[in-house]
Amino acid sequence: METKDSKAKGSFKGLLPLIGFLVLYILAGLVSGKFDSMPLLVGMTIAGMISFILPPAEGEPKLTFQQKIMKFCKGGGEAVERPI
Repeated sequence: METKDSKAKGSFKGLLPLIGFLVLYILAGLVSGKFDSMPLLVGMTIAGMISFILPPAEGEPKLTFQQKIMKFCKGGGEAVERPI
């Protein structure tokens, strides 16, 4: 059981890649008149790039670009176990 002090607090900075993706997607849809004009992979790639340039959260060590890439790939490759 976790105590109140040991629970990690969230940060608005963690939402910036998602917000960047949504803004880009909506702007592309409004400019072109069709929301299916921008490939989602392009938007997700740009959101990933935004996540690489964010500074670390308070109390987290500063990572090199290579360490950020490794952490990103490791997190994306983790399988979610689902109960049967």
